[in-house]
Amino acid sequence: MTIKRILVPTRIPSALRIYLKAYAKQHRDTLESSCETMLFLFLQQAPWRQGLRWRTPLTTHSDEGESQGWRQFNLPVTVELAARLESQANQLDISRSSVTYTGLFWFAKYICPPVTPL
Repeated sequence: MTIKRILVPTRIPSALRIYLKAYAKQHRDTLESSCETMLFLFLQQAPWRQGLRWRTPLTTHSDEGESQGWRQFNLPVTVELAARLESQANQLDISRSSVTYTGLFWFAKYICPPVTPL
């Protein structure tokens, strides 16, 4: 049985894209599955209720966005997760792209930050 998926678009900087790919590879998982897990955890823990600031992805057409390597990131997710992301965005009157980007950023920054060699 095939699970129906929907593309959820956002934009992310190149550093986050590299992190997400490395995280998935390290955990012997696909990029899509890893990101889905991160976003489910984000919605479950609701860190914005403890003061996490919502982040707006930069456009790929701005000087700042271009210099930081921001690119379109189309993530295939389950219908259920797409609906939860959309619902959260509607509740807070922000874009689904902001919810998605903030969730991925939150995971990389606070839950499992990259290890830097000493």
